[in-house]
Amino acid sequence: MNKRFSPARLWIGLLVAAAFAAGIYVGAFVGVKQFHEWESAAKASVLTSELRALRAGDIDKIVQTKEVELDGAVVSAVTYQQSGFPWLFWPYAPSYDQTQSLKRVAQYRKQYPPVAPKIAPPAGASDPADLRGFARDVNRSTDVLIRQYGN
Repeated sequence: MNKRFSPARLWIGLLVAAAFAAGIYVGAFVGVKQFHEWESAAKASVLTSELRALRAGDIDKIVQTKEVELDGAVVSAVTYQQSGFPWLFWPYAPSYDQTQSLKRVAQYRKQYPPVAPKIAPPAGASDPADLRGFARDVNRSTDVLIRQYGN
């Protein structure tokens, strides 16, 4: 009998391939869906606060909240673009091109600078939520966004 080929090795190879395929399926399809469902409670809570502020006529508070939310989205989008891992979502969204969306955001940010750096506490003041670190990330990501997509 050939020592290189055995039924046991064949079964082990098939099991490894099946586990790999299952991992891709769970990560790309089930995992993404579950993540969005998991964060929906927090999003619903934020929306509730925003709707209450809108009903009370506090538009400036909503604008500032949305600007900070946009700052966070810019940081996430630029981090994703620079990660080298956008290919991971090819089974989920094989032709999704973010260029037009990012150009729209870059044009907006050129007109309306980020808010997070303005609300970060000054140096030396207490910063338990690390708003200064977030502000640095926002500034860096906004600069990258405008440089790459702001034409």
